[in-house]
Amino acid sequence: MAEDIEIQGDVSLEGAIRKRGVRRVEEPKKGTRSWVPAAPLGIKAKDPTNRLRWVHAEPANMLKKRAEGWERATRSDAVHDRPNGVESGVGAPADVLEYRDMVLMKLPEEVAREREAYYRTQAQQQLSGLQSRAKTEIRRQTGATVDGSIQID
Repeated sequence: MAEDIEIQGDVSLEGAIRKRGVRRVEEPKKGTRSWVPAAPLGIKAKDPTNRLRWVHAEPANMLKKRAEGWERATRSDAVHDRPNGVESGVGAPADVLEYRDMVLMKLPEEVAREREAYYRTQAQQQLSGLQSRAKTEIRRQTGATVDGSIQID
């Protein structure tokens, strides 16, 4: 036996959301700037033939970076994103070239590209080794031979 049930009020999804007190998250309006975290170390190279990077000022690290081709940046190499400087943590505006225990260094763009290619090759070799190891492991455990490639995410 079916009973007739009378439903009163708003039974839509919108009504249920309103009753529970859940607010809809609205999409940001187009043309408005979304929030981004502060970038106290944001810098731009004046010369596009150099790449800039903040480096820990530990002596051993500085020796390693110099051996890789990095040089200490000068005032004419960089522009800070915040022209009034950045607070160093002790209340005084920090120099564009130093921030706390870090130093700004530069590397010629062509050397930077070679460095990227080197690390890309290293990563590809590691991935190839993992794929080979996975095929060997599958063959050892199941006796099946894997033809083709294995996707490693």
